[in-house]
Order: sequence, then C-alpha cells, then structure tokens
Amino acid sequence: MTAALIFGGLYATAYATGVYPPPCSISPEPEVKPLDATYAPNGIANLNPRTIVGAAPASIAGMNLVTFYNSFSEYGNRAGSVRVIEHGDSVLLKGLVFGHDVMGKYDPTTGNITIPTGRHLYTTSGNVNVLFYNLLASQNFSRYNSEPVVASVDGDHLTFVDGFYAAGDGGAYVRMQNITTKRANGFMKFSQLNFSTLESVAEYDYPVYVSKTGTDEFSVQGMAQWLYSHNYNVPFSIAKNYNRATLSTGNYVDYYNSPSEGVQNYVVLFRKDSLVNSVTTNPDFTIVNGDTTKIKAQKLLYWGYMKANSKYSGYLLGGNFEITAYCDIYNSPVENLDTINGIIYQQSGANEVTVSGVTEECTELNIPATITYDGKEYEVTSIKAKAFYNNKKLTKLTMPAGIKGIGTNAFYGCTNIKDVNIMDLSAWCKVSLPGYTANPLYYAFSAKPFATLKVNGTDVGTTLTIPAGVTDIAPYTFYNLRPFKKIVLPEGLKDIGKYAFCHVDSLEKVNLPQSLEQIGSYAFYYCQSLPSINIPGSVEKVQLTCFSQCQKLTDVTLNTGLKTIEATAFAYCPLSELVLPASLDSIGANPFYNNTKMTKLTCLATTPPAVYNADVFKSFAATCDLYVPAGSVAAYQTAKAWSTFRSISSGTSGIEDLENEEENVQPVYYNMQGVRVSKPTDGIYIEVRGKKARKVVIR
Repeated sequence: MTAALIFGGLYATAYATGVYPPPCSISPEPEVKPLDATYAPNGIANLNPRTIVGAAPASIAGMNLVTFYNSFSEYGNRAGSVRVIEHGDSVLLKGLVFGHDVMGKYDPTTGNITIPTGRHLYTTSGNVNVLFYNLLASQNFSRYNSEPVVASVDGDHLTFVDGFYAAGDGGAYVRMQNITTKRANGFMKFSQLNFSTLESVAEYDYPVYVSKTGTDEFSVQGMAQWLYSHNYNVPFSIAKNYNRATLSTGNYVDYYNSPSEGVQNYVVLFRKDSLVNSVTTNPDFTIVNGDTTKIKAQKLLYWGYMKANSKYSGYLLGGNFEITAYCDIYNSPVENLDTINGIIYQQSGANEVTVSGVTEECTELNIPATITYDGKEYEVTSIKAKAFYNNKKLTKLTMPAGIKGIGTNAFYGCTNIKDVNIMDLSAWCKVSLPGYTANPLYYAFSAKPFATLKVNGTDVGTTLTIPAGVTDIAPYTFYNLRPFKKIVLPEGLKDIGKYAFCHVDSLEKVNLPQSLEQIGSYAFYYCQSLPSINIPGSVEKVQLTCFSQCQKLTDVTLNTGLKTIEATAFAYCPLSELVLPASLDSIGANPFYNNTKMTKLTCLATTPPAVYNADVFKSFAATCDLYVPAGSVAAYQTAKAWSTFRSISSGTSGIEDLENEEENVQPVYYNMQGVRVSKPTDGIYIEVRGKKARKVVIR
C-alpha cells in the first residue's frame, strides 16, 4: 500500500514496506530471505522514569532504556529502546527485539534477567511465524541456538553478552549484536497522518536519549525507532530568547537501503500549512523549559528523503509531535565522553563517538580513527556542528577514513589550517557535508598562502587523482581547491555531487569518464581557468549552473544521450561555437546567459527542443547563425526562441569541409560532432592533414 501527495511539485510517496537485508551467513539457516515486516514500537509508555539504585535492585519495574546495537550489514548501527514492566513473577521487556516484546525472569539475588528463546516473536504479514534465538557472542555472532539470553542489571542499565536472532520459513528477520544500553532520559511521541484527510493512521511513543551537546544545542538519539531505527545523534539548536529549537534539514535522522534505490537518507521538513501541499526546511519547535522540558512541533512535519529525480518520498507526522526531556535543557551541563590529546569526544552510538570540539591549547587537530575510553574502543565517525567554529588556533588537520559526516559550520572561519592530511581519499569522497562551512578544505584554500593537501601523508601537489573504485563524489567535498590545475577521475565514476569542484580557480584539465551519469548543480561553478570540457553521452542532464562562470571555457562537447540543459548551465562562458546533440529535448532558463561571442550554433535534433521561454538565446541570437538538420528549417523558423536567430539553415560545419583543407599543413582536430577543437584533451578526435583525415585517440 502507498499513499501519495504532491508537495509543491515534489511527488511524495509514503511506503509501507521494510528494508531488505543482504544474505546472512548465520548457521544453521542455509539462506536468508528479505525482511517482511516493518519495525513499529507498540504499547503505551510509562512516562515516569524510575531511579534504579544498586547492582541488583529489588524491582526493576519502570526502567526505560535506549538500546544500541549492530544489525545486518545493510542496516548498520541502530538505536531502539526497551521498557521494563512487571508482569506477574516475570518482567515484560517491551520493544527489546526490533520493537517486539519478550518476557524474562528477574532474579534479585544475581541481578540477572533470563530471557528464554526458541519462542514465537511475531507473525509477518505473509503469515510467517518468526521465532527468536540466542545469537552467540562466543561464536563471533555467526551461530545461534535456543539457550536463554541473559541480561545483567547494572545500576541503571542492562548489559548483554549475547544477541538476538530471529528467523522463520528459512528467512532471517532480526539480527542484534553488540547490544549496549543507556538509561533513557526522554520520551518522544507523535501521530502519523493520512496525507489527504490528516487523520491519524498510527500513534507512536517510546524512550529516547537527550544530551546537552553545547550551550545552545542538544541532540536526541533513538528518534527513528518508529521507522528504520538507524542510530543518528540528531542535533537541535536552541534560541533561548525565543524559546525555540530548530532541527536543521541538513542533518539526517534515518536512512534505508533498497536494492533499486541504494541508500536513501531521511531528513525532516515541515508542511507550510495544514491545507497547502508544500514543504520547507528547518522546522522550528516550541520549548517549554523547566525541570522537565518539552519540545513541541509548531507545524505538521514531513519525514522523508529525496529521490534521484529530486522528488521526495516520506511520511506526514502530526502537530502533536513532542519530545520530553527529563532535565532543564537550558541549564543542564554539556555532556562529554572524554578529552584526549586536546580533542573532545561525545558518544554517538554503541561503538562510535563524534568529535565535538577542542581545548584552548589544541593547535593540531590530529583526529584518530579510534579512541579507547574506559577500556572500550570507539570508532570516530563524525564531527558535530560548530565543533571548531571560528577557531584561529588550528594549523594542522588529519582526517581519518572513518569520518562519515561533518556538521554545519564545523570548520567555519578556520582559515589558519595550512596542513591538511586526508588519510583515505576514497572515504573522503563519501563524507556527508551539509554545506561548504562544514568542509575544512574550503577555509584551508580560501586565501594565500594556500594549504598543503596530503593524502595518507603524501603531498599531492596541484593534481587531484580520485582513486579507482570510487563511484560517487559527495556534494561539497572538493569545494574551493583553488590552486589545483588538474583533476583525474576514474572510469566507473557515476555521480559528481553538487558543488563538488566548485571554485577550483586554477583548474585547467578534467576528464569526465564514459561511466558518468550525473553532474550535480554548481559542480564546476567558477572554475575560471577551465578551457574545455567533454560531457559524455551517459550524462542526460547538464544541471543548474553546472559550468557557470567558467570564464575561459571556449570548447564544450555535448554527446548524443544528453536530454536537458538546465538554467544558467553555461552562463558567462565565452563559447563561440557549440553543437547540441540530436538527443536534446529541453533547455532551461538562460543556459548561456551573458554569452555575446556565440556566432555558430548547431542543433542536430530534428524537432526543436522545448525551451523555458523566448529569451533563452537572447544574449547572442541576433548575431549567431543556427544550423539544423535538413528538413527541419521550417520547424525551427517558427519555434519559440529558435526563431530569433540571425539565420537558420540546414547542414553543419566541420567534417563536411575537410576536403577543402590545404596539403602539408599542421594537423587540425575536430571532435566527433565535427566541431574544430583548438586544444584537444583526452578523447577521440578526427585528425586532418590536408585532404587526409583519420580517427585518433589522444591521451
């Protein structure tokens, strides 16, 4: 079942399916089938947390915990919760196993809860009876049996050695290993709404963990339990004067991984009006502060992700969305895990920490891949928003391979970092950056003397070579590499994210591989030294402002397969000639804005491509000749915008004129569309010497 709604031209689909885990090697099951159930907490919460004292309290009823664990490889790190409820001579562990309830016997003399396994957990929508088992830590979580799982009550949390595995009819449905817990200090509740009627279709409430991460910030873990339950330490900023909190849409709250769409990250937007189908970013929440603080949504929330076609899919949440924190969020102390070598860390998952800042004395930010705290090893996976805001003392930076995300304004104003060492360039290509203020490279190369960029300790000079095997370059990753002259991209690369190579001022050469499918908006904006570009036919769209302000770009090759040129794609580029391929079917607003040098435009499409308005070619049409296929002249003469050219005629320039070339002259090169190229770059060309022509490969 799906529910759909148009949000300001964005198609929103609310899916009611689960995530598909990959095949699992756990024995004795020979095969693992896809998940066939959507995770959903159930039951009404006990909103009054109980203080637990001692190693083996007489009663543990009322204990609320947030659980952290690892799951199937496509699930990654997750956060759930458990509520301990008295149930006769046993305890009900509500929501413990992927949101499902299990029973256990509590022994106050040992402080242990013994949970029998080999029992029914739930029945799927396909009528598969799922049983749960003990996932054995002694076997590196690769075997399971029907022995009980024992949880030790240790003060205000539970300790698990083994994990949980659930299976039925040959399929694996649950995998929980390396389970750790924190005492919940907050609660989250809300309604999921029907898009059309705004009526509630589901109610959710469950424990979460709220931490004070800065004087004007707090974060929440466990927010995604109602959906896919991935563990994000979701940051909120505080405006005390207005009693407001803001959740930046740039911060992920969840994700799912499907075979067809890959990883899709969820963000939170809000609906502008209850009766208008449009959404916008950065929702605000009202703060009612006190010993217990309530954070309440001001509008209907939209919890969704952007698809590859720039349309959203997701869920609509009610205006009753509320997070209760059992603390004074304004005056609570900032939580830190530890400070090691001048770097301040905060726990963000069962085995993960985020870098939240540095001490006053720290000048070299050498972030390690892992840290050891209280005898346990943690992976350093993120840098929080504003972690080094306007820090002028930092001069060196080492970025480990494990960093997956950097928060907004993390490196804002860090202009004195002049030695940057990225340990793994492939990993850096995947790092999540909400904007350029999160990227240390932007500030390291913002002014002379420019920084030195090293990869695993080796100075890369002015040539950036992206390693083989990289298929995607995330947005903003190489923004502002001003002194770099050459970028080498590997075959197999499919996606260049928005702003990825924006403001690489000195760039003179870049190859776009034949495997490339997408170039994001502003990807090469203001690469003002770039003279030529060959866009392969595998790219269907030259996106918004992609090559705008490339002020030396005179040679552009567009190959068959291109369908769309979006607004201002080549604005301020001094093109004098251009061939548009036969596959082109649409042109956006002002793609050649402020180009007054174009004198020859060839369009190989037999039907005039659709244009945004009649002024698309305004910058040069009056002084430019248009060449179109034979038989299409009349269509172009009456088509909007196309009819404004100085002349329109059939035929193309270039290859047809090769026989007129003089003998014994220097070779002349043409691209595969027949346009003469003054300085050929890597690729296939036609070389002409007098009346002889041949196809050559230039490397």
